[in-house]
Amino acid sequence: EKAKKGAKATTRATTNSHVPRPEITQKCIAKIGALRTEALHKAVQETEISDDTLIGLLVMALAGDNVTVESPHGRFGNGRAPIAGRLLEGQALTRDSALIRQAARAILAQVLSCRDGMTNSGVIALIAGDAVGADAFLPNMATEEFLSCLSKAGIERAASEVNVLPRQ
Repeated sequence: EKAKKGAKATTRATTNSHVPRPEITQKCIAKIGALRTEALHKAVQETEISDDTLIGLLVMALAGDNVTVESPHGRFGNGRAPIAGRLLEGQALTRDSALIRQAARAILAQVLSCRDGMTNSGVIALIAGDAVGADAFLPNMATEEFLSCLSKAGIERAASEVNVLPRQ
């Protein structure tokens, strides 16, 4: 019996000695992640950041693995990595202002939505639209197809707001 126990102990020791312990445990990886996140948040809050860097970082943040956006183009996932990837020079953020602006515009166009339902960005999209003059790009809505979607009361109210008298 002692021989069997000794053989089992030797087998266990031999088996365990062949499996190397990871250099960093999961607990340690979690701790490092928490410390780096805290440092990142503090730096973002307290250091001077140029406009180009700030815009570039916003684009990169929206492309993060932890971000999900319901966009008018479908679930926003596949399109964001290539947009953010344009901003990388090796593993550093580019200093090319034109490239940063292009990527920022592409991300905003993917994310902002005034559509009804899950993709609606809410008042944020309306404020963004006002900030960039989006109304100038609206098509003519004085068509029968569009006007047939409105109620008579809605048309009369809109008309009275611009001093147009109601008529048949």
